[in-house]
Amino acid sequence: MTTNALSKRINKLITINYITMKYNWNEETVEHFRFESYYESRCKIENRIREFVEIDCNPEDGESEEDLVYDLIKTVYDD
Repeated sequence: MTTNALSKRINKLITINYITMKYNWNEETVEHFRFESYYESRCKIENRIREFVEIDCNPEDGESEEDLVYDLIKTVYDD
């Protein structure tokens, strides 16, 4: 499965969970990934966000890493 296909599949699977959850990200974290997004492809940034969440984030009750990844990607690209 290609990275792009996997990304689409993950986004589709976690969209349902996202409807009720909103996270408050450190503005420096968001700005870091936004800055990188001007110079790297979206695919690379999404992979870096996934790595960041896996290493530096601790999901709380009812949250998953996928929820956090989806929300941070959305925040970086949509806000």
